[in-house]
Amino acid sequence: MRSRTVLPKEILDKGFHVLRAVGRGRYQFEKASSGIIDTPVNELTPAIDQTPMPVRRLLPETMAEMDEQALLSVVGYCSLLDHFTGMKVYRLRSHVRKSVPGVGQAELDAIDVGIAAGEDEIPVVFPIEAKAVSDELNRAQIFNMIQYAAHYFPDLKVRPLALKVDYQSAVHLIEFNVATRPGDLRIVRSASYAINTSEAQLAMIRATNVPKQ
Repeated sequence: MRSRTVLPKEILDKGFHVLRAVGRGRYQFEKASSGIIDTPVNELTPAIDQTPMPVRRLLPETMAEMDEQALLSVVGYCSLLDHFTGMKVYRLRSHVRKSVPGVGQAELDAIDVGIAAGEDEIPVVFPIEAKAVSDELNRAQIFNMIQYAAHYFPDLKVRPLALKVDYQSAVHLIEFNVATRPGDLRIVRSASYAINTSEAQLAMIRATNVPKQ
């Protein structure tokens, strides 16, 4: 994927850290501080692992071992997005690939919608990028999912989110501004969570012993 391309030093030295699609087969360089967004680390908020046992026993023992879709599942069951956003959050779609004018194909790990308690039921759209332990948050990918949401949900408020797990199994949630170019992408707020899996859950995971996927 072009958004993950490591650019030559000669180009980076001129301030161009982003190569992004601007249509089918068309790309452009854009200036930004970096093509990768560092994950903020906050004081850990403890959370109980509320993943139902029939699901949890089939997933890896630690969050650090999970891929993006497993991470999204556990975060959803534990209501971390509700806690982080202050809204009741529902899954709309998972693993979306769609063409967007001026972008080409945008890829999202999930699209959620949120409703604020006591207000009208007009949903807020949460495009979500999830990253496993070995992957970095990519500026162009996050910008593209913002463009997707703006195109397909033009009349709704958009709050872009990212989920990132680290090697200590901490789950980091990050909200971004709705930027009009990749270089203007900024972190609005972030939080870090420690999901505490019970001894009963761990025992069942070990007894089930699903091969690593």
